[in-house]
Amino acid sequence: MANSFTQAGDYFVSALDGNDSNAGTAEAPFKTITAAVSAVISAGDTAMKKIIVGTGTYYENITSSSTSYRFWFIGDGNAILDGTGAASTAAFYNCHAAYIQNFIFRNFTYVSYGNTNASKPALIMDCTILGLSGAHAYNSTSYRSTYQNCTFVDYGGGGSGYYYTFTDSMFYNSISISSTARYYCSTARCIWYSTTNGT
Repeated sequence: MANSFTQAGDYFVSALDGNDSNAGTAEAPFKTITAAVSAVISAGDTAMKKIIVGTGTYYENITSSSTSYRFWFIGDGNAILDGTGAASTAAFYNCHAAYIQNFIFRNFTYVSYGNTNASKPALIMDCTILGLSGAHAYNSTSYRSTYQNCTFVDYGGGGSGYYYTFTDSMFYNSISISSTARYYCSTARCIWYSTTNGT
């Protein structure tokens, strides 16, 4: 089975029929998101690049070797990020100011992590986050992550709690931000179901 991409982008990824030796085009996609990130960095262009990720399950941590590069990750179909067997507890590492759109997250501890203050994704939208403990695992005090139109299931609300905004999102048996990690955070137009400590 091959992916049929519906989104326009700069690089394309398909777990179903891709190969990391390919050029990363829609006709010859990479197999891993990591290969697309490496291609962006190798090209040396720091302008935001769209990485279109087709239907499939991706067992990987997406890591940028530099926070200078800008990525817009778009799931085109049913794109699942699965942390089973991954080297890190976070799906995205050092992907500063990234946009992350239309993914399912599972079997990670955090959505993102970094080793500097400038390591936080800017916008996470249209995503489903299943069973994760928290959002970002570095105490980034200068940059904000916005979660927009996301669904959280069995989500712990942990991580480093500075500068988060949750809008138009649904929390099922979940907490947006735990009471011990709530600094400069806000919610707007969110709904909580079966939650004892929603905020």
